[in-house]
Amino acid sequence: MAEFPSPKIVTQHAVFDYLARDSGLEIVAVVEEAPGQEPSPANMIRLAGAIRRAGARALFVEPQYPDKVGRTLAADAGIAAATLDPVATGPAGAGFDYYEQTMRRNLQTLKQVLGGP
Repeated sequence: MAEFPSPKIVTQHAVFDYLARDSGLEIVAVVEEAPGQEPSPANMIRLAGAIRRAGARALFVEPQYPDKVGRTLAADAGIAAATLDPVATGPAGAGFDYYEQTMRRNLQTLKQVLGGP
């Protein structure tokens, strides 16, 4: 991921810290202080400005939570929005390779959205 043009991202909440650290991504803003705790309208405006100033390339939402606030904020900030799955939940009876396959899909999403090789 070091070859991505811009490693700066925004996350729905602080769930991808290890992924960012281990892959050279920089989380420049977090939408929700706690999962499900949506920002106030004033905080949405503040976040959109901070995202633009930081030069973030994308905002990532999660399939486990509603994505309306994150996608609205991404649109307001003029950046892409996409879904990354932290594998916090999964289907009943998931195969032994469910985690690996989900992480591979996440990598593909990062490549598509951030413009990686």
